[in-house]
Amino acid sequence: MISRNIRLALRNLRVSRTNSVINILGLGIAAAAFLLLMQYVSFEKSYENFHTRADRIQRVTIDLYNGPEKIGTDCETYPPLGPALKKQYAEVEDFVRIQDISPIEIKYLDKVFSLDKLYAADPSIFSVFDFRLVQGNAAAVLNKPMEVVLTKKIAARLFGTDQAVGKTININTFPISVAGVMEDVPSNSHLRFDILLSFSSLPSLGTDTSSWKGNNNYTYLLTKPGVTVSAMGQKAHSFARSHSDLGKEDLVVQNIRDIHLYSKKSFEPDINGDSRTVNFLIVVAVIIVVIGSINYINLVTATSSERSRQSGMRRLLGSSRAALITQF
Repeated sequence: MISRNIRLALRNLRVSRTNSVINILGLGIAAAAFLLLMQYVSFEKSYENFHTRADRIQRVTIDLYNGPEKIGTDCETYPPLGPALKKQYAEVEDFVRIQDISPIEIKYLDKVFSLDKLYAADPSIFSVFDFRLVQGNAAAVLNKPMEVVLTKKIAARLFGTDQAVGKTININTFPISVAGVMEDVPSNSHLRFDILLSFSSLPSLGTDTSSWKGNNNYTYLLTKPGVTVSAMGQKAHSFARSHSDLGKEDLVVQNIRDIHLYSKKSFEPDINGDSRTVNFLIVVAVIIVVIGSINYINLVTATSSERSRQSGMRRLLGSSRAALITQF
């Protein structure tokens, strides 16, 4: 009985080959397209979710005004801003300043190459963010001038399988001590870097980190539990209104998880995505599945009359109800 049913099923496939192929391919392609699109959407929406305290990490940015008219927006701020906000507002638990000082030339023995992603950062980057060290002490790295933390990729490129901590490399002719090695930055982060240099190194490189004259670094705040983005934004706005060094500029606060899809400011550290594109792809994915399903239903319906005729003939020839159900 089973072998006969299999033969009948194969015969049905041969007889209705075109419909069968269209059914299988149509529904399969629709399902595959849906899964691929939703995988991309899921990735785009996952930015910064690997930080366990992402809901409390806020970035401070600047809105530029000419009188009452807003003329621009910049995600780079001033080096003294983070310390000043922490000092003035109890809502701020900690801060991290990050400055892009790329491109640089890195040298170790006979190895010389250029890098486009070197950031100077406060040591608090390892307590605010979830960037994990594999060599070195997170509580001690980047505390001294002229020391760096390398990603695993760069450490392997420089030292192979040798221990990296304690070695000295040259960055743009400056001797720098390797204080740690960290896991490579996840791909769903808007901060992409290969090397972290201690922020306290910047004065030796010619940057005045006490000046309000140049906005050239990113400022991140770790707010205390329960402090909303709106509440911290009001504090930042009040600070801007009362701080003469900011002139006609305003300070804006955004949660770190909103940066990739919703931030379109000048001097972003990475190319951001677009929430409208992501939402459009969700709609496209749903439409593809709906069309694939409707196409499948229509084709099945189109062949149902033929199957009904065959079923009637088999009943006349004595086939049982169970046999008919198995065959069709």
